[in-house]
Amino acid sequence: MPVDTSAAQLIGNGLKGQQTEEKVQRFADTRGIPTRDPNWLFGNLYPNRLEVFVGENIVVKAEGEKEEKVFRFMQPGGSASYPTGIECRGLSKATVNAGFYLFDKEAKDEVLANSRAQEALALSFLSHGEYERALPGLLSAAEKKADKPDGWFQLGSAYFNLKRYAEAERYLKKSLDAKGGGSRQKTVHTWANILSGMVFDLRGERDKAIRSYQAAIDIGADHGGSMAMAKKFLTEPFKDEPEPEKKE
Repeated sequence: MPVDTSAAQLIGNGLKGQQTEEKVQRFADTRGIPTRDPNWLFGNLYPNRLEVFVGENIVVKAEGEKEEKVFRFMQPGGSASYPTGIECRGLSKATVNAGFYLFDKEAKDEVLANSRAQEALALSFLSHGEYERALPGLLSAAEKKADKPDGWFQLGSAYFNLKRYAEAERYLKKSLDAKGGGSRQKTVHTWANILSGMVFDLRGERDKAIRSYQAAIDIGADHGGSMAMAKKFLTEPFKDEPEPEKKE
């Protein structure tokens, strides 16, 4: 049964004087709430709102059926939005906040909806090691802000972790060529140079690697141990770590 306690409190007591009578009435009128009785919002929801089911690892079993479903993350929806329900699984035990809701005319555009979904989830996929799944969203986001280095760097990082070094080098170069990063530009360019140097080392192109590490040092943006890493690989080549043994 839907309940909106916040709206009920607002129209019932104006959030204890924080809102004027005029604002409270306008809130009710613009949302189609037909009464000043807060109890109306127990079992009713006003139109043009998004219903969100928030939960973690909630098991739902259908009575009389053998099937069960585990809602692991937030379920966005609402009859006026597209998609009407998206389940985000396999990232981590923490809730993932995506936020890709489309309404009105855009709600019927499945291509747009899928693109927004991919972009919204891309960084979550990237941070949880789901590099292949992150690629479409990272590419779409980077192309929309082609003058900024962040998106290209994230894309290069994903390809690097997939050991697809030719693509990694390509997008890291695009990151270094992008000059619209504002205050973050130096930090991103520092890491892009370091990662580029690591790619060159893995390919045995030590001269190029040294130039990249030195370029990172010359920028001077020490962030998350970037300077220490650049200086380390400047004196000793980066080597790929072996895959951990899988235990049966």
